[in-house]
Amino acid sequence: MSEKVKHTAAFFWESLLHSYSQIFFSLDKVFALVLLFTSFIDPQVGISAMVSGLIAIGVGKGMGFDEKLLREGMYSFNSLMVGMVMAVYYDLSIPFFVMLVFISVLTLFITVGFIGKFSQYGLPIMSVPFLFGVWIVLLVGREFEGLHLTERGIYTINELWWWGGERLVSAYQYIDTLPIPTILDVYLRSLGAIFFQYNLLAGLIILIGLIRFSRIAFVLSLVGFF
Repeated sequence: MSEKVKHTAAFFWESLLHSYSQIFFSLDKVFALVLLFTSFIDPQVGISAMVSGLIAIGVGKGMGFDEKLLREGMYSFNSLMVGMVMAVYYDLSIPFFVMLVFISVLTLFITVGFIGKFSQYGLPIMSVPFLFGVWIVLLVGREFEGLHLTERGIYTINELWWWGGERLVSAYQYIDTLPIPTILDVYLRSLGAIFFQYNLLAGLIILIGLIRFSRIAFVLSLVGFF
């Protein structure tokens, strides 16, 4: 493998990792790996998120956008989040991926526009481009006959059985019914919901990663939640 290929692969990998951690305003690679793993608790959400992030990074690099911002995930994290939402609402199919490419690139351009405008006032773009991307998905999705609303969330146990059999189902049920205070249960599910994973397992994994990344960020998450 040539040095150029290695350099490009390393660039894409680092940019992709930061696309996950940037959601929590972090550039910590270990935390990013934890978040990437969390997104694959629902494999379709994980696949869609990763593909949309790579599309945004690839288009951004091909068009010569700021390499530092690309590497830090600033241009791609909103596209990655839109990819998650698409997988939550729709089944994976060829029309799905056609739409995913379109919305990932469009969200990238919206992000670039907002960064250019907000930077004049020293303001962060946060997840504003993500909101625009999701609104477009929901509006266009109703008219795009190739997209089909998913029923996966209705039959969670069946899906888990398909992916990992009885062991996975048992582990999921054990964790999801842990006898913990209601307020802690809601807090953990809220953490998981950031990555569109509505279960205790996702919340626990993110919590561990958050504490490892920054105890201050963990405390602030509690303050903000309560």
